[in-house]
Amino acid sequence: MILKTIYELKAIPVIRDFVASVAGYYGANAHERDEIKLAAEEAAEHIIENYPQGQQDYFEIFCDVDNNMLRVVLSNMGLPVNKEDIPSYKVDKPDESIDGLKFFLIKKLTDNFYFLNLGTGGWQTVLEKKILALDEQENKTDNENNSDTEVANSRESLQISLAGPDDAFEITKLAYFTYRYSYAKTVFYYPEMLSEAIRNNSVISFVGKTADGEIVIHSSYHRSPYSREIVEAGALMSNPAYRKNSGLLRIVRTQIQFSKVKENNISIVESNLVTAHTGSQRLTKANNFFPFALKLSVHERVNFVAMEDISEQRETLLYSIMTPFELQEVALNIPGPHKQFVGELFDIAGIPVSFTNEIMHPEQVNSKLVVDKKNEDKLATIFIEKAGDNLPGDLKKVTRELNAENFITFHILIPTWKPLSTGIEEQLNSAGFFFSGIMPRTPDKWLLLYSRIDSQKFDFDNVKIIGDNAEKLKEYITSCYDKILNY
Repeated sequence: MILKTIYELKAIPVIRDFVASVAGYYGANAHERDEIKLAAEEAAEHIIENYPQGQQDYFEIFCDVDNNMLRVVLSNMGLPVNKEDIPSYKVDKPDESIDGLKFFLIKKLTDNFYFLNLGTGGWQTVLEKKILALDEQENKTDNENNSDTEVANSRESLQISLAGPDDAFEITKLAYFTYRYSYAKTVFYYPEMLSEAIRNNSVISFVGKTADGEIVIHSSYHRSPYSREIVEAGALMSNPAYRKNSGLLRIVRTQIQFSKVKENNISIVESNLVTAHTGSQRLTKANNFFPFALKLSVHERVNFVAMEDISEQRETLLYSIMTPFELQEVALNIPGPHKQFVGELFDIAGIPVSFTNEIMHPEQVNSKLVVDKKNEDKLATIFIEKAGDNLPGDLKKVTRELNAENFITFHILIPTWKPLSTGIEEQLNSAGFFFSGIMPRTPDKWLLLYSRIDSQKFDFDNVKIIGDNAEKLKEYITSCYDKILNY
C-alpha cells in the first residue's frame, strides 16, 4: 500500500492515519498501531524538516509485510543522510542531546530502523515492527499447509473434467498459487478474457476439482492463431499441496486422449517446456512428444511457488511436438549443413519429409523483415519475409536498433516453403545467428528458427533436459552456437 504526499508538516496527520490504518488492516493491536504510528510520524517529520525550502515535490510512504513484520518505507529526495553521524540521545543529558531524540524514539518504538542510500533515487527510511497477529497467522498457515499436504499425499480423488467459462475465475486463482504473477500467458490472469477464450474454444482447459468443487490442478490447449489444427499444451498448474497427487497424471492423460479424437480437429500438439527444471519434460517424454527446437533465452525465469531455482540465467524453452494422427509429407527447403540433422528429427517423430533445393538469388534491395517485439521479455522475433542482397547488413542494422531499445534476445523465423536465399547460412552466421531448430506454422508449412543472444551470460550447461533425443538436439544446437563464436 502506497501513500504519496507533500513535504509539509500539515501532512503529518494524513501520514499517521495511513500507517495506523495499514497496521490495523494487517491485524496490529492498539498498542502496536500506536507505536508504529508514532515512529512514522517522527520519521516523516525529520524528512519534511530537512527538505530544501521553496521546492515543490512529493515523497512516498510504502507499507507491506514480510513474515511477521510490518515494514514502513519512507522514500524521499531530500538532503543526504550521514548514517555514520546520526545524533545520539542520552537519557542522563537530555538537554545536550535533544537532536537525537527523534531517532531514539523511533528505535524504541520499532524492532528495526535503518536508512538506505539509493544514489540518484534518493533515500529510504525503513521502519519494521513485529505484529503478533501476523506471527500467529503464519503458524496457523504452516499447520494448514501441513494438513493440506497430508490430504494430497493420501491421494484424494479429484474429479477431472473439461473446464467451462464459469471456471475462469477459479483457474486465475490457481495461476496465482502456482506462478504468482510470473506466468508468460497473461490470459490466465484475466477471468473475463479466459472465460471468452474457453467459450470460443481457442483455449481448451482441463481441471481437477476436489469434492468441495475447488480447482486444484489444471492443464490446457491453446489453438494456434495460424492454424486451428495446432494446439499448444501448457499451463500445467497445481496448488502446491497437490503436486504429488495422482490427479496430475490423470489430467495429462485426459488431455492426450482428447487430442486423439478426430472430431476435436487436432493434428499437432506442441509444448514449450521450461528447462529450469525437468518436471514437465518427464510428462511429455512419457507421452511421445519429440523435440524439434530450443527457444533460447525467451524471458526471465518463471517463479514456481515452493520450488527453488538457483540459476539467474534467462529461461530457455524446449519445443516438442506430438502428432495424434499421421501427417502428410512435409516438403522443406533447408540450408545444406542442417538437412541431415533435420531429416533425423522428422524420422524419429515419424513424420514423412522431403527436401527441395529451390534457391533464389537475392535482388539488390533491402530485406523485408517483420519484427515482433516483446518488450517486457526483451525478446524480438524477426520474420524474414524477403531476403535482400545485403541480408547480414540488414539484420545487423535491425538488431543494433533493437539493442538501443534494450532487447537482448533475437529469434529469426525463415519459411521453408519458399526458395532459400543463396548462401543464407553463412549470411546468418556472419550476423551472429545460429540454427536452433524447426517448428510448424501449419501442419504442412514449417519455419526454421535461428537465434542470437546479446549482453547476457548464457551457458548451455544450465539448460536442463532429459531424454536421448533432447540431448542430441541440445548438443547439435550447442555446436552451431560454438561455430558462430569464430565469426
